[in-house]
Amino acid sequence: MLRARGSVFLIAAIALALIATVGAAIYYAGLLEFSTSLKTQPLLTVESIQLFKNHGYVFFKAVLRNHADYPVQVNATLYGEDGVVVCTFTNIIVPPKGIANLSCEGMYGWHFLVGEKYPLVVVGDYALIESIPCEGYQVTSKKIAIISPSTLNFEAIAGAPHIGVSNASEVVEGVLEVAKQLGIPVTTIASLEEWENLLQNPKPGMIFVNTLGGAAPAPSWALSNPIKYFWLLGKLIAEYGWTWVHVGGFPFYYLYDGKNLVQLGSSAATLLFNTTKINIFGGSLEEVQEEILDESLGWGLKDLLQLAKMSPLPERLKFSYAFVLPPSQLPIIKYVFYANPSGSQSGAVSFSLGSGYYVHWGAPTDFYDDRGNAKIALILAIFTAVR
Repeated sequence: MLRARGSVFLIAAIALALIATVGAAIYYAGLLEFSTSLKTQPLLTVESIQLFKNHGYVFFKAVLRNHADYPVQVNATLYGEDGVVVCTFTNIIVPPKGIANLSCEGMYGWHFLVGEKYPLVVVGDYALIESIPCEGYQVTSKKIAIISPSTLNFEAIAGAPHIGVSNASEVVEGVLEVAKQLGIPVTTIASLEEWENLLQNPKPGMIFVNTLGGAAPAPSWALSNPIKYFWLLGKLIAEYGWTWVHVGGFPFYYLYDGKNLVQLGSSAATLLFNTTKINIFGGSLEEVQEEILDESLGWGLKDLLQLAKMSPLPERLKFSYAFVLPPSQLPIIKYVFYANPSGSQSGAVSFSLGSGYYVHWGAPTDFYDDRGNAKIALILAIFTAVR
């Protein structure tokens, strides 16, 4: 009885090698083309396949049909954004002339974007690849980028003044919690080389969360040429629609390349905005701006907080690091989330920079810890980017 095992194992080996070594778009196309070219008479087909997303929650189901008169044993893997493994099915036996059901559901939505196509890769006695569109609902199609704090040895600088973050790993966990609930893919930047490559080869529409508070990650060359670095960063925000999320501390008080920490001071944010019309102030008691919580058009803050399973914002907070708000000229204010009674300063505010944004969360440490500050800052950034 012929089962064509030799060519099947060849397909499986090439599929696994490609998935491990090349980008998602390349290996998706390559695998589909290669699989199609070697299949003549399908032994196994996929029927009734569905991938549905409701923000962070994903439901997947598929039916494998065996057209042979003998059983077929396979493994199947569903891949999400950038080749991330979402669901795996092992030792699936499809009976002769019969079917086998595949299904998984849970909080996998942060691996998917609605409307994109994702591969279900089947290997074993027979190999095939099925491309599945993801349907459903999500808040945004933007991706979150975050540098791993272990890469930058955060512990070495945790005690530096005006960092505003005690535990960068807790900031990461807060970001992941929100991303999982809202179904937003997260890209972890594992090294400063990757960060520099992203600066040189930017992807549009990213939400970048700085886990280091008052210290900004930077390539080594930027430490001796901060003006050039801020020019580049501002250009990427403005032209590629990036959103920079600041969580605690004086923004850009330091630049840090993982080994060296260079102090720029409390006025360093002016380099990003290219203006002297902003300033940072400490110890401000402020009130939430009620009109931005549940606007009638589009997402309100209450909606996002509820989706992320977070409590409503408190009416008053004392921010450790607040912006003195500029006049109507540049930088352009998008939203003032909290302001002091006079309206002259804000510990939570977002600014428009071209097609992108800078979002400032001034870390009210008397109310939120590092994880909580990260969650709120990201929610404000998403609200800013989608409204």
